[in-house]
Amino acid sequence: QVVDSGAQADRIHRMIAVERCNRKLNSLQRLAQIAGRRLTRALGVKSMRLILGIFLSIFASYAALTDGGNKVIHVLVALCDNEHQGIVKVSKDLGNGDNPKSNLYWGCSGGVKSQFIKSPKWKLLKSVQNPRSTVLERVVFQHESGKVFIVADGYRGRYIKGMLEDYFALLAGHTIDRESEAIPALKREIHAGSCASLIVYVGHNGLMDIEFKSFPKGRSNKEAIALCCESEQYFKNILSQYGAKPILLTTQLMYPGAMVLEGAFEGWIKGESLDQIRARAGEAYARNQKISVKSGMGIFSRL
Repeated sequence: QVVDSGAQADRIHRMIAVERCNRKLNSLQRLAQIAGRRLTRALGVKSMRLILGIFLSIFASYAALTDGGNKVIHVLVALCDNEHQGIVKVSKDLGNGDNPKSNLYWGCSGGVKSQFIKSPKWKLLKSVQNPRSTVLERVVFQHESGKVFIVADGYRGRYIKGMLEDYFALLAGHTIDRESEAIPALKREIHAGSCASLIVYVGHNGLMDIEFKSFPKGRSNKEAIALCCESEQYFKNILSQYGAKPILLTTQLMYPGAMVLEGAFEGWIKGESLDQIRARAGEAYARNQKISVKSGMGIFSRL
């Protein structure tokens, strides 16, 4: 057996660096808890909430810096499922929630995987089958800038409620299973989930059918997209509870095609305004649906 000592040393150095970052983060958390108790007694609950929001923003920025300053977009896709979702029925192949290859929201021409594979601005780094019991496939893409990554998870259609639970957990600042993905070509891991800057929901609007008696507690102040029918009506207040900033929401029944995400992501990466991101999304949707740009933009909320 041949052992690559250089690669082994590089791996050890990375492990040491991660451990140091984790220790620093743990120290910050302990200091925050002590300071929080003292400030709550001195200032009261309302003032403490404001200070907590500021601290969470700083904490998120620190976490991003420890990952080399790169940004990660985590996309959660509930595969289209004729049998288990309250949708207008589509063909058997498009609506098979157990088959990502042909699924309307994943493998077909406007699905998340297919859309970004054919995009000249994104490069597929890795595809993983069954990374979790509820996820049939995970794909990882890198933007042409080299500084932004997409981690997209295609959830089995019948587990749309579990996907919603994961989405809200991340917005609440919690972790979920298998957030990180090793990328051998880059000799590094991409940290998604609770470490992601932008959390995206794609698919059928499960809140139309599923009743949640409670939601996870917490705040993350993350940025968020909900690409599904009438997401402003169903998601906006929930996002507000988590301190999340909505980047793109919808006002009408619509097709959650990933061409919308491709346009919106490009605006987000460039630091454009919400109106500019909305325009990009509307133009992409109009081209796909062969409608006017005005009608396309009307699908998306003014935020």
